[in-house]
Amino acid sequence: LGFRWPPPEKPLRAVDLGSGPGTVTCGIAAAEKMTEKMTENMAQGPHSIGLPTTGNWALIDRDREILDWATRWVPKFQRSLGQNAWDIRTYTKRIGDSGPLLPDAAPRFSLWTMSYFVNEFTLTDPTAIAKRLLQTWKDHLEDESLIVWVEPALKAQSRKLLELRKAILALRGEFGLKDLRPLLPCLG
Repeated sequence: LGFRWPPPEKPLRAVDLGSGPGTVTCGIAAAEKMTEKMTENMAQGPHSIGLPTTGNWALIDRDREILDWATRWVPKFQRSLGQNAWDIRTYTKRIGDSGPLLPDAAPRFSLWTMSYFVNEFTLTDPTAIAKRLLQTWKDHLEDESLIVWVEPALKAQSRKLLELRKAILALRGEFGLKDLRPLLPCLG
């Protein structure tokens, strides 16, 4: 969709909320490698977004055991792709109905990912969820950052995600995020 990474020399600082075994982190590493190879073999075609080869990921999940597995798997997977391994840090956190999604002391991130995360919220009001997300993004996203959010294509989750999208669009200005552009749902 035309997104290019801000200055390529800037190290990656990424967070994956609900990371499980690091699936999204591995998927992003694989996608970058695949688009590099495709670009080499095609006059035109998909291009990598230019993710830095150095940096770190904060993997957050409620299951400590699966996070321990991710710290071993993600670097091994990257090395199998011929990439430098990103530094992986893990944090155990259960997402509740109140309180911040990240602690105040958490840094700002340039890449934010979530997958299969809508069901983690026991809140049902899309406006309440949108407010929590927007406040967290306001506090913990760098300028020109990218959010990648993947949910299952199930009827209930899809409808909840579309309602959440509407709430995010309606409220983004109140949080100083008027430039936030949701490019969802992915219809391709």
